[in-house]
Amino acid sequence: MYGILSGLMVGIAGLSGGGPVLAGLLIMGLDMFQAVATSSYVLVGLSVIGAGMHLTGGQVDWQLGLPLMIGAAVGALIAPLLVKKVSSTSHSGAVKWVMALLLVLMGINTIR
Repeated sequence: MYGILSGLMVGIAGLSGGGPVLAGLLIMGLDMFQAVATSSYVLVGLSVIGAGMHLTGGQVDWQLGLPLMIGAAVGALIAPLLVKKVSSTSHSGAVKWVMALLLVLMGINTIR
């Protein structure tokens, strides 16, 4: 169910789809570090499929897309280090609440 929702978010709205995947993994009992790592692998697959489908349609704005891709790659390289550091502290519970709040805010913003 979370995977389907994530795929729809990627294909229809151009969103990352990571929110439902991460939420689903946390609900299924993974700790924050495992959930983020697993979610990253899922998103790689979603991204490859989504990029392929949209490339065939020719609707990619490369001038905007390339800087975003570079920034996302840098963030993806840094993120595991930050998550590992946070998950080893007592703040991992707070991170889950922050993620939940951000997901709700993203959902509200998407509806507008």
